[in-house]
Amino acid sequence: MSLSRLFPLATAMILATSGPSFADMNEPLQTRLSDSLVTSFFPNADGFDVSNELTPFASVTADGSIAGYLFSTHEMAKPRGFKGDSFDIVIGLDAGGRLLGHQVLEQHEPLVSPDKVSEVELSQYLNRLNGYDVRTGKGAMPGGLDAVSGATISAKAMHDAMLLAIDRVGLLAGLSENRDVLRLDMHTFAPADWTQLLETGSVVELRLTNQDVRRAMYDQFGENTQPVQPLGDDGALFTAIYTALLTPPAIGQNLMPIRHYNMLFNSGMHSILLAAEGKFTWWNDQGGGLFDRVMLVQDGLQIQLTRENFKRSRLENPSAPSFDAVGRINLSMRNTFDPLQPWSIEIRVPVIVPDQKPGILVLPLVYRLPAQHVIGDDAALEEAGLKAPNYILFGLVRASSLSDWQRIWFDRSQAITGLAVLLLILTGILFFQGTLTTHRRLYAVVRTGFLLTVLVWLGWIAGAQLTILHLLTYLNAARGIVDWRAQLVDPLIVILSAYVLISLILWGRGVFCGWLCPFGALQELTNKFARLVRIPQVTVPHTLQARFWSLKYVVVLVILGLAVSSSHLVASAVEIEPFKTAISTRFDRAWPYVLYAALLLGAGLVVERFYCRYLCPLGAAVAFLGRIHVLSWLRRRPECGNPCHICEASCPVGAIERSGKINMAECFQCLDCQVDYFDDHKCPPLVQRRKRVESIQLGSLSGATTV
Repeated sequence: MSLSRLFPLATAMILATSGPSFADMNEPLQTRLSDSLVTSFFPNADGFDVSNELTPFASVTADGSIAGYLFSTHEMAKPRGFKGDSFDIVIGLDAGGRLLGHQVLEQHEPLVSPDKVSEVELSQYLNRLNGYDVRTGKGAMPGGLDAVSGATISAKAMHDAMLLAIDRVGLLAGLSENRDVLRLDMHTFAPADWTQLLETGSVVELRLTNQDVRRAMYDQFGENTQPVQPLGDDGALFTAIYTALLTPPAIGQNLMPIRHYNMLFNSGMHSILLAAEGKFTWWNDQGGGLFDRVMLVQDGLQIQLTRENFKRSRLENPSAPSFDAVGRINLSMRNTFDPLQPWSIEIRVPVIVPDQKPGILVLPLVYRLPAQHVIGDDAALEEAGLKAPNYILFGLVRASSLSDWQRIWFDRSQAITGLAVLLLILTGILFFQGTLTTHRRLYAVVRTGFLLTVLVWLGWIAGAQLTILHLLTYLNAARGIVDWRAQLVDPLIVILSAYVLISLILWGRGVFCGWLCPFGALQELTNKFARLVRIPQVTVPHTLQARFWSLKYVVVLVILGLAVSSSHLVASAVEIEPFKTAISTRFDRAWPYVLYAALLLGAGLVVERFYCRYLCPLGAAVAFLGRIHVLSWLRRRPECGNPCHICEASCPVGAIERSGKINMAECFQCLDCQVDYFDDHKCPPLVQRRKRVESIQLGSLSGATTV
C-alpha cells in the first residue's frame, strides 16, 4: 500500500468510528428524568418534584410519601473529566440516605469506550459505591481502580463527583451533617452477641476478686484498713462490673428490648449500661434518693446517680451472663456529658481507717467508645484518639493526612520506583553516550534491552503510554478548564510527562520519541525483526519525505482545533493514534482498530518508524515544542555531508540532510549516527586515520626487523 493512500484510509476510519450521539445534559433535570429512568430506581414512584434551578434534585414520592431522591453529577458536582468535559450521571438515594445506584446518561470521556474501558466496566467500578450511607459516610467498597486502569483519571473523576453530589444532596435534604465534626453513628446496626460486644470494646468489664480489693485498699490507706462489709476468701469474686454506652443502635439494640430502645431514641437521652455480678451492690438507697457507691466521672466532672437518672433495667441479649444487678444511667443530650470522650464508672467501697474518719476506696472502670460507633473521617478520629494513626513512608507521614491522589501515589510506589530506575538509566545513557557508542555491540544490546523494557513493562504492564490526549489535558489545565489535581491520580504519566518536558528543553523531541514511547519501541523492534529475516526496506526520497513529514503537523492542528472548539469529534479524531489499541488494550479491541494498528506496523516493517515519522500528532507537538533546545550533543565532522554520507544512509528515520546537518525536529536520538561517528572501520576520516596509524606501526615494525 502506498504512503499516499494510507493516511486517507486512517482518516476515513476515524470519521467512521465517531462516537454515538448523547442526550443533552444542559437540559433541565426534570426533562432528563424520564418515567423509565425514575422507575428504574423507584418502581412504585408516582411522581417527583425538583427543588430549585441552581442545585436541582428531585424528591420522588410513592404512596404519598418521599421514597427517595434523584439528582445528577452535572448540576450537583459540576465535574470535569479527562479533557475538561462534564458528565451526566443520575444518582438515586433512598429516603434514609442510602445509595441505590446510578445511571450514566452522558459522558464524553475518550478512554471510556467499548474497546477500551467499557461503560459496563466503568459502572462495575462505580457500583462499589452502592450501599454508601450519606448519614455515616460508610458502606462504599474501597479500591477497584485496577479494573479501570486504562481510564483511571476518568473513572476517579466520576467516582469523586458522585460522592460530592451525594454528600451535597444529603446536606440539602437534611439527611446528613458535616463529617469533619465527629458524632455518634445513630444509623448503623448489626446483630452482635455478648462476646462480640466485649471483643470490640463496645462493652467493657472490670473483674475484681477480694484479693484485688484488699491490695488496692492497703495501697491507698494502709494494711490496718478494713472494709465496712467484710471480705471473704482472696480468690472469691468481689464484683464484676460492666458498662457500655447504649445510645448507638449497634450497641443499644443488641442489649435493650427494642421498645425500650425506641423510647430512649425518641426521648433525646443518652443511656449508659451498668451491670454487675458478685456480692457488692450499689443499690444502697437509704431514703435520700442518692446512690453513693457508684459515680459517673468525665474529665473531672462528677455526675451523681439519683432516682431520676438511674433506673433498674434488664438485658435483652441471650448470650449475656446472668447479672445480680442491672441498671441504666439516663442523661439528657443537653447535659455536659460528652459520649465521644473517655469516661469512667467509679465503684466506691466504704472502708474503715484506724484513727481516721471512714474512707472511700475508688475502683474505676474506664470506657472509651470504639471508633466503629463514631461518624467522622480518619483524621478527625485520630485527633480525637478514637483511632490509632497509621504511619507510612518510614513512619514520617500519617496516612490520614494524605489526599486521594497522594494515597494513589503511595499505593503505586513500586511502579514509581521502577519508572525512576528506568529514567535514571536513560539519563545515564544520554550523559555517557560518547562512551557507549564507541562499543557497537554493547550499544546494540543496551538499546534493544531498553526498548523491550519500555514496550513490555512501561507500555503493556504499567500502562504509561503518553498520548495527544494527555497534552490536550495539560493545555486545558493551564487554561483553567480542568483541575490540575485531577491529573495527579496517574503518577507514572505525571512523572513521565515531567521528564519529557525537561528532555524537550535540553535535547528536543528525540528522547521521548526515540526512547520512551512504547508504540515507537514496538515499531522499531518489529522493524529489527524484519531486517533480521531480510524483508526489503524502502528508502523514502528526501524530497518526498519532507512532504510526508508535514502530514503529522496537519493532524495535530486539526486535533487542536477540535479541542479548542469543544467538539466531541476530538474523541474520534485522536483514534489516529494506535496507542490505545497496540499498547493500552494490547490489541484487545474491535477488528477495525486492530486492522488499523496492524497496517501501521506493517508499513513500519519496510519503512522504519512509519507512523512516528509521518502521522503521529504527539510527535508533531513535541517536535514543535522541542525546536528550541539547550544542548546539541550529537557530534558531527567537517566531512559530514561533503563528501561523506554514511550517517545519512544509516539514519533509520532519514533525519540527516544531504548537507550532513541533523534535522533535530525529526531526529529520534537513537544514536545510530554516533555509533558510526566513533567507528574507525566505517567513518571515512577515522578509517583513514586508522590506516595511517597502522601503516606507521607496520613501517616501524619492518624497520626494527631489518635492523
